[in-house]
Amino acid sequence: MAATIHSMTRATIATCMLLGGASPLFAQTSETETAAPPPVSFSFSAGGEWTLQSDFDDADGNLSVARIGGSLAASFKADDANRVTITLGEELSFYDFSSSDLLAGGADPLDSASQTTLAAALTSRLSPDWTLITSGEIRVSAEPGADLDDGLSLGGVALGSYRVSDALSIGAGVLVRTRLEDDVLVVPIASIRWQIDDRWSLGSEGNAGGVRLRLAYASSETWTFFADAGYEGREFRLDDDGPVPSGVLRETRLPVALGATWEPTPDLSVRTRAGMSFLQSIEIENASGAELADTDLDAAPFVSLMISLRM
Repeated sequence: MAATIHSMTRATIATCMLLGGASPLFAQTSETETAAPPPVSFSFSAGGEWTLQSDFDDADGNLSVARIGGSLAASFKADDANRVTITLGEELSFYDFSSSDLLAGGADPLDSASQTTLAAALTSRLSPDWTLITSGEIRVSAEPGADLDDGLSLGGVALGSYRVSDALSIGAGVLVRTRLEDDVLVVPIASIRWQIDDRWSLGSEGNAGGVRLRLAYASSETWTFFADAGYEGREFRLDDDGPVPSGVLRETRLPVALGATWEPTPDLSVRTRAGMSFLQSIEIENASGAELADTDLDAAPFVSLMISLRM
């Protein structure tokens, strides 16, 4: 029963954050307004994050996680009303379990894992006020030594956005995603871009790891300060020869952070964030989907840095 409650709580949090933010397949932010994009453009981002040590609630030991990753995107104008964006992303996660008894014998569930994402999105302007975003994604999430086919998941989004005014756009749609050893996820999603005044803005954004809602203040042409909160969820297929052969590890958390973005030129930005990760949890299942461990973790601080280049 406890495990069921934990699962329902995580699903509820995920749905609520999606309703307040954006789909992982659809990214939208509103820290700054930009001019109409060129016919063809490219962007590259790279960065890392470190979540400090956090104790398990229902087991001995603790966990810290470090991540590095990057993405490359190409966007081109198909015609006057349609634009296509192709994105390739890679994220590496490094898990440090200390004195953990999550599994029998004290074995660590995994040391590292990767998540590779290929996504395609079509943005269609239906009218001066209505825009439709449709996208699809292929993702492989696995520990080294796992069959890549077993770490495959698919996702898709359809979202309609309405321009209420020059300063405000809102959107709603649906996200569909397959999951490893779990039912297909179908949830409603929403987005917002609100330029409150010349300096304040509110916007949602998403990526392969999760979604967040961000309130930002542009203090100058080059500096923006912000506060954000969101939901992140990851799942990995485990090593075929590891402690849980071909099993699945799921990780969820709710990060809340303060940060700053430095944009010395329109094509370069550096973003740093520091905050706390709340409602953290780890769930481990065997290859048949039977639960082996399900535990929460204490809140833990994290820091991150991201560099983005647009061409």
